[in-house]
Amino acid sequence: GRRHGFWSHALWLFFFVLCIGPASYSFYVNVIKPGHGAGTVLLFEKNGRDAAEWIDETLPPSEIVLTAAYPDFHFVTPLAGRPTLAGIYGESNPYRQDNRKEDIRRVYEKGDFALLPKLGVRYVCISRYERSQYKLDPSWTQLMEKETGVVFQAGEGPADEESVYIFDSREFAAAPHPGSKSSDTLHTGG
Repeated sequence: GRRHGFWSHALWLFFFVLCIGPASYSFYVNVIKPGHGAGTVLLFEKNGRDAAEWIDETLPPSEIVLTAAYPDFHFVTPLAGRPTLAGIYGESNPYRQDNRKEDIRRVYEKGDFALLPKLGVRYVCISRYERSQYKLDPSWTQLMEKETGVVFQAGEGPADEESVYIFDSREFAAAPHPGSKSSDTLHTGG
């Protein structure tokens, strides 16, 4: 009777804490950061917020920024108010039937920079979203290390998965291709 009810409730409480506890703690640590004032909710990491602020203050409102295709949202759209090519907002209609998603993948994974004018993109963002979605072509790391085309950077550098880089793609054509003679240009496909 009464003793059985106690153990039943205790068991349910144990499972509730076991299932909900880790997710709640993760939410607290990653979203509701202590030290930012009571009730402050941070949906984006500091580097993303800094990049969005730079975009908002620097780029014209109609400027499209290349980001990874994302299922929910990327800091560029909600924080900076700029359209992106892939995702759920702006220029990125998920029902659009074209090669946009494949072209974006080629830019990030193959370093196919020749696609950028075709896509109508001047600025390219690399953040944790892009790193998690694509296996970045090594030329991106070399551009980061040499600061070629880098117009914004926040974080600890190329090896930091949380770093955010924004590139002006107009500078890529003048950059030497990694591992080549200085007379060659950065590859535009592969």
